[in-house]
Amino acid sequence: MEIIETVKVFAKDHQNKLRIILLVGLIAVTRKILLLDAMHAEPMMEIATAVLVVALSLGYYLISRSGGRREVDTQQI
Repeated sequence: MEIIETVKVFAKDHQNKLRIILLVGLIAVTRKILLLDAMHAEPMMEIATAVLVVALSLGYYLISRSGGRREVDTQQI
């Protein structure tokens, strides 16, 4: 489902490439989390995955936030 939505967004607007890359990264990390074995996972691997999720989420939030402002600015001109 997420990949179909990603392709739809990419086909619609080519300026959102960074946003799409971050979204695909979040999907990949989510799959990794779902496949992790909680009983046998190394603590450093869990910490690294958590840091990656936070970094990708923050990047996606910032890109989405700045993208919305750009659309408002172009509509006012």
